[in-house]
Amino acid sequence: MTLLSWLGIGRPPKSPELKEAESAFSEQERKDIEAHYNAVYKQLQATYPGGRAAAPKGLDASHIGLLVGPLWGCLDTLLAADVFALLACPDDGLVHPEQLIIAKAKLERLGEDACLDTTFRMLDVRREGALRADALAAGIVSGVRMSLAAAAAVDAVAAGAGADAGAAAAGAGVGVPGVRAEAPAAMGAGAGTGHGGAVGTQGASERAAAAIAEAVKELDSSLFMQQALAVCRGALLPNEPASSSSSSSSTAFATSVAPGATAWTKELTNARMSPDDYRRWTKRCPALHNALAGLLRHVGSAAAAGAGAAPATASGTASGMATPRQAAAGGGGQGRGGGGPTSATTTSSGGSPHSQASEAVAQKYRHELPPVLTQLGKLPASATLLQPVWTWLLSARLPPAQRCEWRLLFSSARDGKSFNTFFGRVSGAPGPTLMLIKDKGGALFGGYALQPWAKSGNFYGDVSCAIFSLLPAVQVFPATGINDNIQWCGVGFSQLPGGLGFGGAAGARGHFALYVEPSLDSGMSRPIATFGNSASLASEQVFQIDTLECWLLQPPEDEDPAGSSSDPSHSSHGAGAPRRGGGGSGSILNKAAEDRVIMKMAGMTLHSEGDAHKWHEENLKRNLEHYSWVGRLGSQAVCSIAEAVGVGVHFNTLVPLDAQTTIKYGVVESACLERDLRHWTHLYVAGRMQKPVTPLVTPPKSLAEAEVVNRHNALATALVLLPPTFTEEDLLRTLVGLSYRGDVRLAVGAEDPHKVGRIVAGSWEALAALYLPLLQSDKYRSLLGLEVAGETTGGRRGGTLWRQAKDQEAQAAALQQLPAGLLHEMASKLGFHLPLEHLHAGEATQREVVAAVMRTGQPQRLASDSLAAIVRRSSMYQAASGLLAAGGGKAATYVAAKVGKALRPVVSAASQQAAQAQAQVAAGVQRAQAGVQQAQQRAQQVQQQVVAAQQQVKQRVERVQAQVQEAQQQAEDRMQERVEQVAAKVQAAQQQVKQRVEQRVKEVVTGGRRDAQ
Repeated sequence: MTLLSWLGIGRPPKSPELKEAESAFSEQERKDIEAHYNAVYKQLQATYPGGRAAAPKGLDASHIGLLVGPLWGCLDTLLAADVFALLACPDDGLVHPEQLIIAKAKLERLGEDACLDTTFRMLDVRREGALRADALAAGIVSGVRMSLAAAAAVDAVAAGAGADAGAAAAGAGVGVPGVRAEAPAAMGAGAGTGHGGAVGTQGASERAAAAIAEAVKELDSSLFMQQALAVCRGALLPNEPASSSSSSSSTAFATSVAPGATAWTKELTNARMSPDDYRRWTKRCPALHNALAGLLRHVGSAAAAGAGAAPATASGTASGMATPRQAAAGGGGQGRGGGGPTSATTTSSGGSPHSQASEAVAQKYRHELPPVLTQLGKLPASATLLQPVWTWLLSARLPPAQRCEWRLLFSSARDGKSFNTFFGRVSGAPGPTLMLIKDKGGALFGGYALQPWAKSGNFYGDVSCAIFSLLPAVQVFPATGINDNIQWCGVGFSQLPGGLGFGGAAGARGHFALYVEPSLDSGMSRPIATFGNSASLASEQVFQIDTLECWLLQPPEDEDPAGSSSDPSHSSHGAGAPRRGGGGSGSILNKAAEDRVIMKMAGMTLHSEGDAHKWHEENLKRNLEHYSWVGRLGSQAVCSIAEAVGVGVHFNTLVPLDAQTTIKYGVVESACLERDLRHWTHLYVAGRMQKPVTPLVTPPKSLAEAEVVNRHNALATALVLLPPTFTEEDLLRTLVGLSYRGDVRLAVGAEDPHKVGRIVAGSWEALAALYLPLLQSDKYRSLLGLEVAGETTGGRRGGTLWRQAKDQEAQAAALQQLPAGLLHEMASKLGFHLPLEHLHAGEATQREVVAAVMRTGQPQRLASDSLAAIVRRSSMYQAASGLLAAGGGKAATYVAAKVGKALRPVVSAASQQAAQAQAQVAAGVQRAQAGVQQAQQRAQQVQQQVVAAQQQVKQRVERVQAQVQEAQQQAEDRMQERVEQVAAKVQAAQQQVKQRVEQRVKEVVTGGRRDAQ
């Protein structure tokens, strides 16, 4: 039976769901997932009571954490049981590789809709198609615990990175908010110490796992419950005020509420969230969805499978929020890695084994790490308004660069209520800021400003800004785009409001969505259309300020976090703490971090250690004749022209391969290529790789994934451009034509105008193999209602008819699948000037831009025009770069060859058309002569018909005239007769009246005489 199973005989067929999931991963990725699963399963068999024979045939609930990773232990019991049931096979209740691949594909590869559906099912613990407050709270608490436990893991590795790490960790402690004060604070203390010994990545991973396990034990979830209830209240009861009265509840969480905290209410317990409500809420508050979506992120990774993790080149800051105990022991220093007198010190070399291990762990948990809170001074982290739940919740809405370090610029609890101090620090902040306010009624709320605060008599800002309330209920209100009244900073204007605010009308005092008076004692918050808040964020529309804080979310990378102060308590980074979100400035060609193997060419192998300059430098030594005069200027000039003038690609043209053959080859940095593939920053190389290509070497995993993203981008764009009903041939022609819309080479005749049709005809099978499986996937069927509508007549190739929905919701969903570069161009045409990173899938700004595009009523036309603009710009830039790179002689030869190639089909077609025209002329003369004769005969017939018609008309007119005269005479006779009848009646009536009058007169006279007698 084993042999038969190996041959595939007797093996049950794969389900469509599994086939779709497997197609989302490369073969190597599937092997990695299976290898990781097998390694964990062997560990289960080796340790199972009763031996291998007694072990289950899959992973049970007690061993799933070994596969998912240490963060599995952060899940609430209720949520963990439901997630396991979702992963397990319904037949035996165990987890097998097939279910694992399906779940991982839904969470990571099959699109946003599949991911949202899966995270919703994770939270729907009762399988009733709606979410309850207890499951939602369980998810929120679990997400916060994962974030803080990941911070503890990085703490432990950073604390153990130096020779004195054990003593320092034992003395200072590695704490996170929510850890009970009486609990031991040294997680992983003593580990990693050594006298010159290297700290390996494997040892760092083990230390991190131990720290997470310890943190899970010590984290007191009840401290987060009040905040979790506020999130639940805002999600489940968005239109109802939160009640502050406590009520008993039968739920598991009712007893875990901290004393004095708002307990469960009847309304909250009975509330339900539908899948559609969950989608809408997730768009505003994505933290919980993101945490659950990343639950299987480490399954199948090289580090998880035991292969070891490569040191990260730009890893996250190993800093976080310190407990009061840590602050006291560290002299007030905040964050992982210390910074205070007792913090551990490490070697300053970024390439040491200790720093590499710290960076590897920080990189592994970079998605879960909370931002670093820095420059708190003497203010303990637990005393700030920015508690762990709020940090976790708000940071999820921000781009990665703004989730690294949050610097406390001002706190009224620390700095007093001085507006000069407040505005001096806020206006000097060079990046986005977060304002938090607690009023004396207990409400907690604030606003996020992307642009720095600067004195202005007018509103400014963009749609990336948002206002929010946190207590008593969490509500987030991004800018609606209905007007531009986003940020207000009227400091110094005597006739205008002199404070800082969000949304509203400066001319009408008191009409702001959120406003802080210059006294810092009071403020106002009213419903404003700018943000769409239906009620005040505060306890009252005019509120009294208890505490005010302002945080800088993205400090400059080249600035010392400690500023000019020499006090170590102001710094959040130790000497060896890895910094998250690094990068630095400079050319993209200088930012590559992995080796790139380039194809063998001209008998040699060239490679670059992350620098294209070195590649060209080596190639210039060996193949100087491949370059034009630009090569004499050196590799720096070659790269500068490709980057500054072109689109990052340098081409060497007309390179002789042998006596009869010349080739053209291009050099592009992998990072630049990957960015173009994923986001269409230029749609130059990305456009060419949308067609079938032949790889000469196996691309790195990141590039292979980017190629898949590029094809999905192309398909999504084509569906936006296509009508509701289209054929497969229409689809392939649209796909191939994407990168030729607006191409200047077509405009000047340097490209074959029929190239799209020729590519489709010549590469039909390959194009169909690339895109038709994607078209038939559940992602696009559910997203756009795609379905087969029939077949065109004739049964020709590509004649299958498809139908897609084009209603408002479907068009908006399709626009959200477009690449960031195309959305950026569309936003620019609408007057929005936004960073590219704000337009990635899932970002709030992306959804706002899509809404603005839909309001134009012409999303298809706007997408087409924007696509043409990108291609036109890129083709112009690359044409200019190509002319410089090729030199005069080569450029002229190459252009002439391109024009000749473009004209060849035109000349051939013209010759064929001329021959056909001569034959058509001869046949036309004969047809014309026969036509003249027919026309003459027809003219005679028409003339005869006209004469007959004239006679008929004349006779008809005469008959009509006679009828008219007869009718007139009859009418006159009847009228005369009627007049005579009326006259006779009048005379008779007059005679009767006369007789009656005479009779009456006689009667009167007779009566008068009688009276006289």
